[in-house]
Amino acid sequence: MLLSFLVFILFFYAIYWVIITEWVPTLPNGLTSKVVMEVLWEEELQANPQSPSLFKAIFRFTKTRLWAACAVFNFCVASKYEHRSNPLNFVVGLVAFAERVPATGEDVDYQFGLLLVVSICFVEIARVLSYGATWAISYRTGIRVRGALLGFLFKRLIGVRSLGKKNSAEIVNIFANDGQRLFDAVTFAPLVLVGPLVLIGGIVYLLAVIGPWSLLGIFVFFIFDAIQRISLMGEIIRCIRVIKMNCWEENFSKEIEQMRHDEKVDIRTAGYAQSLAIACGPVVPVVAAILTFLGVILSGNDLLASDAFASITVFFVMLFGIRMIPYGSRYLAEAIVAIKRIQELLLASESSTSSAFSELTPVNTEQSSFLLDNVTLIIKRKELTGVCGVVGSGKSALLNSVIGHVRTLYLFSSYTVYYCYLIHLQMYHVDGELEVGGSVAYVPQTPWIQNTTLQENILFGLPMNTQRYYKVCFVS
Repeated sequence: MLLSFLVFILFFYAIYWVIITEWVPTLPNGLTSKVVMEVLWEEELQANPQSPSLFKAIFRFTKTRLWAACAVFNFCVASKYEHRSNPLNFVVGLVAFAERVPATGEDVDYQFGLLLVVSICFVEIARVLSYGATWAISYRTGIRVRGALLGFLFKRLIGVRSLGKKNSAEIVNIFANDGQRLFDAVTFAPLVLVGPLVLIGGIVYLLAVIGPWSLLGIFVFFIFDAIQRISLMGEIIRCIRVIKMNCWEENFSKEIEQMRHDEKVDIRTAGYAQSLAIACGPVVPVVAAILTFLGVILSGNDLLASDAFASITVFFVMLFGIRMIPYGSRYLAEAIVAIKRIQELLLASESSTSSAFSELTPVNTEQSSFLLDNVTLIIKRKELTGVCGVVGSGKSALLNSVIGHVRTLYLFSSYTVYYCYLIHLQMYHVDGELEVGGSVAYVPQTPWIQNTTLQENILFGLPMNTQRYYKVCFVS
């Protein structure tokens, strides 16, 4: 596309003037990426209604371009292997032509040497173009995947009934970061797929040309070769009003500083390792070639100049394949996590308007059980924990269950339920463990200060405990 004459004119025109929107051709609605992704997802839901996979839908969306990028990149890598059996490489032939001593009275065929040089130029140009074409196809595919998924997800979120456990910060994170992770994964996917093939092909090639001593050089390759904090920051931003009203800034700032310190240590360690790998990268093929050649020569074997030159080139090709695998694998792992998060939102039930409701009863609930499901709450001593939510979301119900203001509901002995039902405004503890160590003071929203002395408001009729009394006064 970049070599197209018309596109070049548009790029040149956009530098000095403005491109009119009408100049850009439009696609029919049925051919847009968002619609195609939506159709593939609906087909996946029909094929696997119990366990649909968004990864399969994305693979069907990108498989043609993915295999095309892999084929082009494979051509780019194959043209670097220098051997007599490789028709795309003429360097070995040129080295052999220079080494060949003409017989007595035989003229040197300079035209053949010139033909080899011209062929090398054409092959190198084709290799560079194929390498650029690999990135061009991958970038275009990544843009299509990101645009299709985010557009389709936005359409589904407009009509969704409930986001479930997702909040607005997580939704923004999906659109801001997960879309970029998918783009990076699709972009590096051809390099990750072809990388192991390059490594295997290089090992086989070196074993065939150099022999077992090439394994010594390959061994050198293997020798050289912040979510929790963001979640807490999101909670602080959402609940900043409660934190400021209760003067909890110091407690939360200490928690964030500790997380930042731990995160900084991990980032510094990863940075040192990455810097070491980048610094040693250009040296690794040279060291591998030197050790291989020393092993071959010291063992008493002969080493041709063409084979030595070809081995050095193969080592450099293998280095590129090995260095791309860690980056691509990281992007693919992050993309799999992002796909799972997006799939959870796509599987959320959409809102629907039922005809059973009338104008007199717009809200009707019969024989319904509202429950707190799978609650896990662990609070350590001297730890500040805030529970925030809208009115009626169950904050007081959760605190009542913690202090023991619940009734035990006995069901059948062979049936176990892990819920706390809210039936007729009464909490029932069905199953699970509830442990509270020591005494607990519960301060509800209703007024609880008595019209008596300060001592009575602290002790509540209990005998005088000097240590506890002054501790309460100090904390207050």
